[in-house]
Amino acid sequence: MKLTSLLIVLLISSCGKKANEVDSVQRPKDISASHFSQNPIKLKSEKSKSLCSVNEFSDSQRNLNLSLFLRGEEVIEERYFSGLLDQLFVRDVGANIISQSYKGKSTVYKYVSTDDVVTMETEDLASSSPISICPDQINFEKGSLESAALNITYYISKASRKIIELLPTVKIPPVTVEVTPLIKKSISIIVKDQVVWSFEAFETDNAYYMPGHNSITFLPHSEEFRKEGMTASFWEIPMVSAHEYGHHVFETLHGSSSTGSGLKNCFGKFGMIKTETEGEKRTVSIDDILISLNEGFADLISFYTLENNERGLKGVPCLQTNRDVGSRNFADGSPKVFTSIRMSQIFAEKHIPGSENCDVPNMQNPHIVGAIFAHGVDRLLAISTDTKDQRLAIVLEWLNEMKKRSVNMLNQTPKEYLRDSFKLFVETTASKTDGKVDEAECVVAREIYPGIDGYLHDCRPLF
Repeated sequence: MKLTSLLIVLLISSCGKKANEVDSVQRPKDISASHFSQNPIKLKSEKSKSLCSVNEFSDSQRNLNLSLFLRGEEVIEERYFSGLLDQLFVRDVGANIISQSYKGKSTVYKYVSTDDVVTMETEDLASSSPISICPDQINFEKGSLESAALNITYYISKASRKIIELLPTVKIPPVTVEVTPLIKKSISIIVKDQVVWSFEAFETDNAYYMPGHNSITFLPHSEEFRKEGMTASFWEIPMVSAHEYGHHVFETLHGSSSTGSGLKNCFGKFGMIKTETEGEKRTVSIDDILISLNEGFADLISFYTLENNERGLKGVPCLQTNRDVGSRNFADGSPKVFTSIRMSQIFAEKHIPGSENCDVPNMQNPHIVGAIFAHGVDRLLAISTDTKDQRLAIVLEWLNEMKKRSVNMLNQTPKEYLRDSFKLFVETTASKTDGKVDEAECVVAREIYPGIDGYLHDCRPLF
C-alpha cells in the first residue's frame, strides 16, 4: 500500500514540501507525531480584566513585567518597552519591525488519499484578530495571550534593532506574529472504499518562520509536552524568538533555498522526529546544507543580539547544551566538530534511525549540523574579536558574501558547498580583522572541520 510523502510530512512535522514536490513512497516503518497533540493548551486573554481607561499609550515608552524562563528558572522581570506599543496594539510604533501580532486563528486542513489520489480542503473556523493591551496594566499572567505576545515582540525587536544598528542601509521588511493559532490536521487514507488509516490532531509544541510570508508562528503547547517535564513555553525563552527572527534576516539577506518550500526552519519539540521510510533512498542537496547553515545563522543571531543571561538555554530539555552556541560539546559529551564519521553520516544515502534519547545528536538533523557550524564560527571569532557586536557584524558580512557567490557555489557538490561556506567565513573574518589567518585560527579550523577532505589540513597555503 502506498502513502504519499505529503501525508507523511503532515503527520510527522509542520515542516514540509509543497504538494507539487512530493512523490509516492512506502508507508514509514516508524512514525513519531512529535508536533501534534489531541490536547493543545489554549491561552486566554486578559483584556476583559482591564478597564482600559484610555485608548492609547501616552508615549512610546513603558515598563512592563514579563514572565520569562531565564537561567533555568521561571522569573518575572521588568523590561523597557521603548517604542513597542502602538496605540493599544502589541507592535512597534510605525510597524517597521512587527506589523501586527495576532490571536484567535483556527483552521482545519482535511487531507484524503483515495487510492493514492490526494485531495485537500481548508476550513477557517475563526479568523485572526490583533492583540492589544490596556495601559492600565503592567503585569500579565504567565498563561495569557498578552504575556506571550509581549515576550515575543520584545525579543524580536531586540534582535532587529541590533541588526539595524549594524546594517543601517539594509531594509528588513516587518514580520507578522501569530500567537498560538489552533491548526488541526485531519488525514484519511482510503483504499478500495475502505478507510485503512486516519489521523486527526492539532499542531503543537513548535515555533517556525514561514519564508515568503514574513511571518513567525508560535503554536500552542500541549498537555503531553508539560508531562514530559517542560514547564516553560517557547515564547518565554528569549532565544527562540530571536532565533526565528534570525531566519527572517537570512531570508532577507540571502534568500531561501533554490527549490523553496512551505513551512520550514522549525524549532521543534525536543527535536525527536523519526522519518525513516521503507526503501527510500536519501539524497542530500545544496538546499539541505543551506537549511543547516540557516539554522546555525539563526542560533548565532540569538547568541549575539541577546544579553548573556537571556541567550542561554539552561533547563530546557534537549536544547540546553545541543543548541548552546558557546558549548563545545553536545549533551552526550561528544564534541561539536565535523569528524569524518559525522561527514559520512550527513551525506549518507540511508536514514539514521531516530533515537529516543534526544541528547544523542543526529547528524541528519539540520539543527544539529547548524549547531556545529555556529559553534565553530563563535570559536573562530573569539580569537579575532572582542565584542558581540563585532562578531555579529562579521556573521552578517559572511552572509552577504555567500549571497554574492551563490550562483557559482550552486555548481558545487553539497559537500564542497559546506566546505567552502566555512572557508568563506574564515576569509571574511580575516578581511574584517587583521587581514590574515593566523596559526591560532588554523588550529581551531582544523579542529572543527577535520572531516572535510583536502581542506584545512595545511591552513596557511589555502588563504
